[in-house]
Amino acid sequence: MRKAGILLVCLLVIGIAGLFPVGNYLSAEKGNIQLTEHILYGDKALAEGVQITFGSRLQWQHYWDSVYTIGANPEIETQYTFYPTGKVENSTKKTYDGITFGGFPNYGSSGSLPMESRVRPDEFLPAYQELAEATLNGSSRSGSVKVNEYFTYYPVWADITTEYFYYSISGHYGYIGDTGSGRDIDTTHQKELYEALSEYFRIPVLNNDVYLISVTRNEAGTVTDVGGRPGYPEVPLTDTFIWNLVSAYDEKAIYFTFVPYSSRGVEMSTDLIPGGFGVYRLPYEKDEDGIYHVKEKELQTVCSLDPKKVKKELWLEIEETGTLRVITGDEKTVYFYAFDMEEWKLRQELSIARQSEERMAIEYETDDFMVCSFGTDSLVVIECREDGTYEMKCRIPMREDSPLRELVYGYDGRVYYDWNGEQLVYVVSGMANAGEVYLGYQDFADFHVGICDETGLLYLAEYLSSLHAAKERLPEYRYSGIQCQTRHSVLAVEWGK
Repeated sequence: MRKAGILLVCLLVIGIAGLFPVGNYLSAEKGNIQLTEHILYGDKALAEGVQITFGSRLQWQHYWDSVYTIGANPEIETQYTFYPTGKVENSTKKTYDGITFGGFPNYGSSGSLPMESRVRPDEFLPAYQELAEATLNGSSRSGSVKVNEYFTYYPVWADITTEYFYYSISGHYGYIGDTGSGRDIDTTHQKELYEALSEYFRIPVLNNDVYLISVTRNEAGTVTDVGGRPGYPEVPLTDTFIWNLVSAYDEKAIYFTFVPYSSRGVEMSTDLIPGGFGVYRLPYEKDEDGIYHVKEKELQTVCSLDPKKVKKELWLEIEETGTLRVITGDEKTVYFYAFDMEEWKLRQELSIARQSEERMAIEYETDDFMVCSFGTDSLVVIECREDGTYEMKCRIPMREDSPLRELVYGYDGRVYYDWNGEQLVYVVSGMANAGEVYLGYQDFADFHVGICDETGLLYLAEYLSSLHAAKERLPEYRYSGIQCQTRHSVLAVEWGK
């Protein structure tokens, strides 16, 4: 027994000692991270001087920050940091919706509360009451209502969420106001704001818009369940309009617009909106006590848009140049508008033709350029000028067998680019030739680099990190959770100076 006790103590000492050298050993080896380069396509001379900044981590304790320069004599510099208690990086910046208008809800409600307190919206209550009267005890019954018998115009149930304040006046639940967000907002004019928005945005209800309702009675005759949902697309020949808003905001106001089409593509009437269809401005201000006040009486249309050009894409963005960027699209063209925010004059309308009906998406954006995907057909590089206008510089084809297609469909926006005026370089985490398990390697410490121009892909190479053992790249290790991982908040690429 005494020998066993001594043996146990020795094992514990060895085990405890084994916990500590890892960090010190890695610290000593911090300069020994190496990348193995595999050129898969093109001439490496094209990438001479390209710098990749990348971060890697292991188990939230071991962190590497590296800069690798591609070239005939590649260079790498690495800083290693060990966090004994661990460190978690938050790489996701919180975003806010600006202003949104709610539509008729899909919902269900069960319980013993009176039906009057559970119907949404309450304008439909008479229809629910009539349906409940026709429902036998112990049974359920469904019905439908024509929305235009209860609403003349589509209701405006608004919510505002910004980094400055949160304000809800959702008509589904009554006037809620600030819900403890920690942001100071004057909630004494909720009703006025609701009425101002409703009066301003009068969109007549479609004749074939139908809402489906349902009730259930138990054996005692109590209504236990109520439900409601839009009839489109379940009911044939029905249609509905949903407020599809986009917005941008600064310290003084929210700017917003919407897609003026029904679910079936019918153009909605916007004739009753003061100033017609366009971009709208809802100002607010902060008083001496730090309280924000929404100025609903100053709601206005600041610039007009052609509704026939707002069928697919729709973005708004405020530029530091004092420009409001508006991006819209119809079946054949995507339009980039630049509006001066002082005089609200149109500085530029840039039109880019589609090669198919697939949607355009902004894949990457800096102050100097943006990369847009036109479906799976092409990448388009657009330079951003100092005066807030834009110039299309390059359309890069994405052929069916090209690795470029993976950039659009495989990486959820985690592709990083740089533009030198003639060529586009990009970096993506993971190996470039992993075949069927390609996407499973996105979070590995490996990465690959590509260069392309208007002719297509010019260069493609992968760079495999020495932080991985070869076996870790086998399919059975993909989801093991033991690998070093890319820190996407650090990953970046730039052309050499």
